[in-house]
Amino acid sequence: MAASFSQVKTITAQSFFLSALTINRMLASTVFKQTKGNGSASNKALKTTPFGRSDAFTRGGFAIMPHATAPLSLMLCAKEAKLNFPDDVDGDVLRRLEESGFDFLKPTTIDFNVDFDYWPPHPDAVSKLKQFAGAIEIYEPDGEYSGYILFNIHQILSYKLVIDTQENVTSLVAEYGGVCESWGVLS
Repeated sequence: MAASFSQVKTITAQSFFLSALTINRMLASTVFKQTKGNGSASNKALKTTPFGRSDAFTRGGFAIMPHATAPLSLMLCAKEAKLNFPDDVDGDVLRRLEESGFDFLKPTTIDFNVDFDYWPPHPDAVSKLKQFAGAIEIYEPDGEYSGYILFNIHQILSYKLVIDTQENVTSLVAEYGGVCESWGVLS
């Protein structure tokens, strides 16, 4: 008997990709057998891709199906698998979001805060943040709290996205006493 996704305890990025790729190919095969070639893919020529051979049913390793999108297989795989986050503060937040039922497959707005050693922040730091993020909001100190700059991005939330964004922004504003080490989403 083959293992079901509910029996998998830990999923690595590679096993997740391979599972999604396998499901995509199975779904594509089923759909195209039922449509007898009348689906949206009509090019039967074999092509070489970075993922190996590709035929009319696949492009770059993801299936082209007449009535089902490629992310369908990712959703099927991810719904059954428990995500595995590193054991740090950001991983803890992501685990709590997962436990509360947060949908990690849909793009969401992620707020990032940038704190500064000195207020107000240097104009060059503000300019760099505007170039990086587009729109920013500046929150002045209000007695209890020191000031900060907030920006947001709208993407699929992942540990890598959070860490990379914090590191990139911190390196942009570090020379001005800035650090990006807090973020949040509305769940």
